[in-house]
Amino acid sequence: WNIQYPMSMTPSRKLNNQTFCPSRKQVLVFLAGSIVGAISLSTVGIYLLVNKLYNDIKPKAPSPEMLTEQEPNMHKNALFNLFPFFRSKIAWISMGDYPSAVDTISIKLPKSGAQVCILLKREDLASSEYGGNKVRTLEFQLACAKLQLQSMNHEKARLVS
Repeated sequence: WNIQYPMSMTPSRKLNNQTFCPSRKQVLVFLAGSIVGAISLSTVGIYLLVNKLYNDIKPKAPSPEMLTEQEPNMHKNALFNLFPFFRSKIAWISMGDYPSAVDTISIKLPKSGAQVCILLKREDLASSEYGGNKVRTLEFQLACAKLQLQSMNHEKARLVS
C-alpha cells in the first residue's frame, strides 16, 4: 500500500519523543475491530427492539369468537393455508383484499436489446385504507392487541365486582 497523505493528515504521532506510524497490520486490525464492534452493537440493538415489540404485544391464541368470525377469510392467509395448525394458535384479523395483483412490465435492455419481463407484486392494493405490506403485519398485531385489551378489561371488571 502506498498511500499519500497530505501533511496535515499523516497518520503518525509522537510517542516518547519518537514518531509512531501504524503499520498496515495495525490499521487492518483496528478496522476489523471497528467493523466487528459496529455489527455487534447493531445486532444487540435489533435484538432489543424485537424483544421489546414481542413483549409489548405478545402472540396470543385467537378467542373462539375470533375463530368463528375469521373462518370465511382464512383462505386469504398464506400462513394458515400452508400450516393449518396455526389457525388455532395465532390470532389474526383479515384487513386486506387478497391476493393482491401482480403487474408485468416488459423492458428492452439497452446494450443487448433483449426483452426482459419484470413481475411487480402490488402490495399497495392490498387494502383500500392502508397501502403496502404493513397490512399483513397489522393483521396479526391488531388481533393480539385486541385480545390483550379484552383480557385487561375482563380483569378490571372482575376486580371491581
